[in-house]
Amino acid sequence: MGLKGGSCLIRMARSAFRSFHWAVTAFLILALIPALHHAGLQFNIDWVQFLKLYWVGQAIRSALVAVILYLVGFPLQETLVPLWERYCKQKGRFLVLAAFTVYMLWWFGWAIGLVLIVDTVAFLEVFDRALGDPARLCRMAVKIAVPAAYLFVGLVLVFCYNDVIASLEFAEKYSPLLNQADRFLLAGWTVSQIAHAIMSRLPLWVYPFLALIYFRVFSQVGATLILVALFGSQKRALQFVAALLTAYYISLLVFFIMPAANPYMLCPGHFQRLSSSLNLYTIQQTTALKARLLFAHKLHQPIGTDYFIALPCMHIAMPVISLWFLRQWKRLLVFVATFDVLVVAAILLQEQHFFVDLIGGVMVAAIAIAIVALPKMQSVPSHGPN
Repeated sequence: MGLKGGSCLIRMARSAFRSFHWAVTAFLILALIPALHHAGLQFNIDWVQFLKLYWVGQAIRSALVAVILYLVGFPLQETLVPLWERYCKQKGRFLVLAAFTVYMLWWFGWAIGLVLIVDTVAFLEVFDRALGDPARLCRMAVKIAVPAAYLFVGLVLVFCYNDVIASLEFAEKYSPLLNQADRFLLAGWTVSQIAHAIMSRLPLWVYPFLALIYFRVFSQVGATLILVALFGSQKRALQFVAALLTAYYISLLVFFIMPAANPYMLCPGHFQRLSSSLNLYTIQQTTALKARLLFAHKLHQPIGTDYFIALPCMHIAMPVISLWFLRQWKRLLVFVATFDVLVVAAILLQEQHFFVDLIGGVMVAAIAIAIVALPKMQSVPSHGPN
């Protein structure tokens, strides 16, 4: 009886531990207005920017990446063959698709146009496989929308408290210390020195390419959410989101205790080395300026998507968590891991994080996975969406 009682208590403790993120999210919501008031900030969130970036921009790009990962990780008999056979049986679809392709490319250009074309074909294929059943389509949409909505709420909170902490503490306070840690780990070199030595020998087009790689991490996260929800369960997708938010909440705590910003903010003459025509130039300059204005209490803009936290690197933590939840699909795992190697290069060569931040990112991801996913392992079916 004692063993059974002890086992029951352990299961209850593990369940409470896994669900702790809900309590943290609720606390952050309730404490938000008092925290903003304490930091001298108004409850003024740029909802248009958040909604446009998350529910439109990231949703569209995540759907595209999900299609790519689906094609890479699953057999052709399950992916392209049914699509091809359906179009061959109904050849009029080819004409409609050709006309739609021309219109999309003409109206939106090749970059956005191709994304919309692929997303539209994918949506129609899902519709066909669901036999147009509204109830089944609704279930599939809910499986994605519920965890996506929870992630959205959590991210808005993270950006809000990111500004609160930057208003109370100098965001670059511990950046010199992290720079010194990098010198120790990198045999006397800093990330900025390595980036300058390499990038000075490369053509200008490498900068936008690295920026593209860097920001596609968010699409990888969105695609992982879609695949886990459709080919697993809503519960598994919520577990994935819980791991992400747990990592973000730990990052906020670390930032509060040890505020540190990106290496480029320490680098003298950094912006003289970059072309002002680059999107990266504008993003980095704006981020550095806003962090300093927040601490000086001279920034009166709505809270947006500016992110100042260097340690730990969430651009490493997010891919690591994604890889954990994609690990059952071996080919897909190798493909995504290869892309994430490029992410590491993009982070360092753009001076977005210190090297020690990357180590911190891996550690935070491991902690988040251990808290959310390890106590109760679940098998995830590999069959198609239902």
